[in-house]
Amino acid sequence: FGGDLFHLALAYFQTGLGDEGYSILQGATLETAYASAVPGGFSHIGAATDFGDCVHMFARAVVEGLYGYVPDYPNSTVLIRPAFPSDWPHASIATPDFSLSYRQKGVDDCYVFALAKTADVTFRVPVRADAIRRVTINGVETTGRTKAGFGCTLFIISVPEVTSVELVITLGRRVPHDAPVSYDDPVDGSSRIYEMASGFIEQRDYHGISETPKAGHHLMLDRCLCGELERWQIYKVRCVDPAAEALAIAQSPRAPGANAQWACLDLAATCNADVRTIFQQRYLSPRPETCSVRLGVDGYSAWTFPYWNLPPPVVDLAHLPKLRDSAGRLLTSQQVPFMLPGAEYNIAFTSLWDNWPTAVTVPVGRAACTAWLLVCGTTFPMQTNIANAVLRFRYADGVTESLELIPPHNFWMMCPWGGCDYDYAADAFALPKEPPLQVQLGHNCRAIVLSWKLRPEVALESVTLETLSEDVVIGLMGLSLELS
Repeated sequence: FGGDLFHLALAYFQTGLGDEGYSILQGATLETAYASAVPGGFSHIGAATDFGDCVHMFARAVVEGLYGYVPDYPNSTVLIRPAFPSDWPHASIATPDFSLSYRQKGVDDCYVFALAKTADVTFRVPVRADAIRRVTINGVETTGRTKAGFGCTLFIISVPEVTSVELVITLGRRVPHDAPVSYDDPVDGSSRIYEMASGFIEQRDYHGISETPKAGHHLMLDRCLCGELERWQIYKVRCVDPAAEALAIAQSPRAPGANAQWACLDLAATCNADVRTIFQQRYLSPRPETCSVRLGVDGYSAWTFPYWNLPPPVVDLAHLPKLRDSAGRLLTSQQVPFMLPGAEYNIAFTSLWDNWPTAVTVPVGRAACTAWLLVCGTTFPMQTNIANAVLRFRYADGVTESLELIPPHNFWMMCPWGGCDYDYAADAFALPKEPPLQVQLGHNCRAIVLSWKLRPEVALESVTLETLSEDVVIGLMGLSLELS
């Protein structure tokens, strides 16, 4: 959505990351103002051509972010903190409230600024050089202060009660911007500590990965001297653990062994609902006692869906008859059998909504080599890439192992949402290399097949499904043990 992207661009500009902010601003502008049906309309590609609610965030991203105009007139102050891309030699803007012109002239950085109303003005501008030789305000030599910026130095100076300012900063030698450095490191004790070739002052290792590498994405900063001026060098580190990744893949196999023997558990005593009625409930609590844009009481609808005529989908189990084997069990394409409960109650729902329990537990009481589970339910964009629920496998000796359900990696919504479904042609970058194992039980009823390698020498005491995220409803429909 263009408005969200413009807001993200503003956040980058406010942080002082102009190159990254402009890349997002440019991409969102090309999508909304050029690729849409009405060029320059700043509409949303999924809405009408006059749906222009992106305009205000575009304006704010440009005026407050890119050009850095931050007025606080109740306190008679204005902050100017431009975040131009590092390779821009000039830029200018004019609005009814202010105008700003920036231009490089040899070793001079020149800013000409004018206000419609008198205010105390503070400049916080980037400097990419090894020294500052001279500073003038309206032709009068003065001084300011500097601090380390990201990939550059920030020069800060305040001017009281003005309507126009010409700021000229004479540099020593121009030095290119230090772009963030990205690299991968293995989690095997060989992670590297990157320092500037010269002028290193300190390192900020927020996650301690130089001493104790941890898999995942991390940020490190080096403060260093560039001539006489300080800068922060950004390092984006992805610590990889191939051994752990291979172990995780082996822990959740995508197919059972050949000639597997099975014990299919009967969940009738645990089931508490009919999956077909998931969107026929009224999810009223807990909810904040405020006015807000939130999920509809049906547990499906966004606040716009009634206007778009997008009612909750009808869920059925029409495909079940042809999915059953000769013993009446559901048989997945991976040849995993499940004993499904009766038609009235066919799922054990869990949720943070008061309609359902937060967790359900199925007693097992026997050993097996792999547990296979059939789960079905909802998730929404706000719950992406976080654990929506967790499966806990408790053994007779007290040990508990956990499998988190994290969309879109190993758990998907049971049906399309707002007319859209998981689409590898458009969204492969955000989806797992292979989709989760699944079986289509009927219209708008996709169930996910999960697996977990067990400790075969110890009896599995129980399996618990617990929901962790707001808004979602996730249920257990089947549990089968692969015995050999």
